[in-house]
Amino acid sequence: MTKKSKISLSTYLLFSFIYWNQGIWGLKASPLYYLMREDWGLSVSNIALIGCLTTLPWTIKILYGIIIDTVPLGIPVIKIKIEKRR
Repeated sequence: MTKKSKISLSTYLLFSFIYWNQGIWGLKASPLYYLMREDWGLSVSNIALIGCLTTLPWTIKILYGIIIDTVPLGIPVIKIKIEKRR
């Protein structure tokens, strides 16, 4: 016999909000895909290639951040020049 667990309303609201947030990001890209397909005449494979190339910097950013945080550069990243007033 299995025991049913009761899930609270706040849990349902939390996951509903998460799924809504994920979906709303795709909503803003819909007109862009339509523009590239219908007006510019690009094929689906070219649209996929453009999408892949535009998300590549964010993929590299994660790896670059890990490398920068673990490997010391030996030089200060930001140099601030302080001048004495006379």
